[in-house]
Amino acid sequence: MEILTKMLNTPTIAYIVLIVLFLESIILLSLWRRKSIGLPPKQVISFLGSGAAFALALAVVLSGASSELLALCLALAFLFHCFDIGQRWQGNGRLLPSDAG
Repeated sequence: MEILTKMLNTPTIAYIVLIVLFLESIILLSLWRRKSIGLPPKQVISFLGSGAAFALALAVVLSGASSELLALCLALAFLFHCFDIGQRWQGNGRLLPSDAG
């Protein structure tokens, strides 16, 4: 239990999340490249980029870094989110589901 408490009170948990997101991106991009299945690279980058920016924001908070760096991470997450929405947007005002290419 002490290990879990230590992980949740330090940036370690955020770094673990970043590693998992990185591995997920490698797998998803490899599937697209080798077998043409899954999501196109732009969609993978947009939604995982947003998650990675939020994980960085968590690491910033847990490490006690500056609020400016936190604001930068959150702004980056917002930009990735906007890019993700832009990838899904249809001309008729509806959003595509994330699995539509």
